[in-house]
Amino acid sequence: MSLGVAEIFREALARGQINTSAEGWRVVNDIVGCRTEALGGHLYKCGDCGGEIPLYNSCRNRHCPKCQGEASAKWLEARTKELLPVPYFHLVFTVPHELNGLFLQNKKLLYDILFRSVAKTMKDVVKRRLGGSLGFFSVLHSWGKKMEFHPHIHAVVPGVLLREDGEIDVAAENYLLPKNVLSVVFRAIFIRALVKAFRKGKLVCLGAQEDLLQPSAFFALISQIKQKHWICYAKKPFSGPSAVLKYLALYTHRVAISEKRLIALKDGKVSFSYKDYADECKTKLLTLSVAEFVRRFLLHVLPKHFVRIRHVGFLSAAHRTKILLKLRARFNILRSIELLALRPRACPFCGSAHLNHLRILPRLHHSSSSHKTKELSLNA
Repeated sequence: MSLGVAEIFREALARGQINTSAEGWRVVNDIVGCRTEALGGHLYKCGDCGGEIPLYNSCRNRHCPKCQGEASAKWLEARTKELLPVPYFHLVFTVPHELNGLFLQNKKLLYDILFRSVAKTMKDVVKRRLGGSLGFFSVLHSWGKKMEFHPHIHAVVPGVLLREDGEIDVAAENYLLPKNVLSVVFRAIFIRALVKAFRKGKLVCLGAQEDLLQPSAFFALISQIKQKHWICYAKKPFSGPSAVLKYLALYTHRVAISEKRLIALKDGKVSFSYKDYADECKTKLLTLSVAEFVRRFLLHVLPKHFVRIRHVGFLSAAHRTKILLKLRARFNILRSIELLALRPRACPFCGSAHLNHLRILPRLHHSSSSHKTKELSLNA
């Protein structure tokens, strides 16, 4: 059996090495209980070999690596109806690491500011440079390859421009907007919103960040980040709608680390692979203590009910249906791109897909509401 995040959490629990918030404990317990008898499930019998197969329920926590496949597939199915035969562009907006402490203590507030700043940046630059409006969707990621905290937004932008006179233009294959202009505008918009939040007393600043409650310290930080070049870059444009789908399948429902990258758990240490972009994208191995691995993973727990995939412009919920009908007519699109069907459940003994439901397996007493459930995780 391959190594998973649940096994690492169980090791950390056994060592008493998890110290997190109530929301963090909810994530830990859901992941540990996912697809185990703790959550109950269904018992099936193979119609060919007669083997009995228990299939346990998923936790459906959006931070759980095992639960993202189905959620991603459903989201992709909806997105295929929106794909257009135009170039697609991939932009990334990130903030200086000096803001990490503020982000960690003000996740909902600053993630919202980050999303709004990206949306306003795109709207303003597109209107000034191209004389129209775009539609795109954006995805929040908060991690780097080593699971360190690194908040940034990926934006996927179809290269179709809606002009104010009602005309529709298609972007060139390899160029959309100047990244240096996007970077400068994004920095100004984000800083303005951050200062506004400070003046309204909305920022939480505890521990090492407490000094930032004082105007002198806060505006010293603002002065520091104003001098920095904010990274906004454009990745290579997608080669077509099918390439967009492939990207979406990989990125939209990611969690802090893919379980495919986990290599070993031994003597209280976890080893996993990562790509070192500073060294010709070489694949390297990083080993952390179990406690440090769990700490890094839980840095990326999202606020409750926070929406991390957002649609902007003509892809927003308010405009999507009407404008997409117009665009589909403009490009003479008769049908959507079809997704590959999900593989049916198969018998682990003979590979047959002829599984017959026998009965429901009741769940054990399991609650993910607080840290009080950590003992249950050890027994799952």
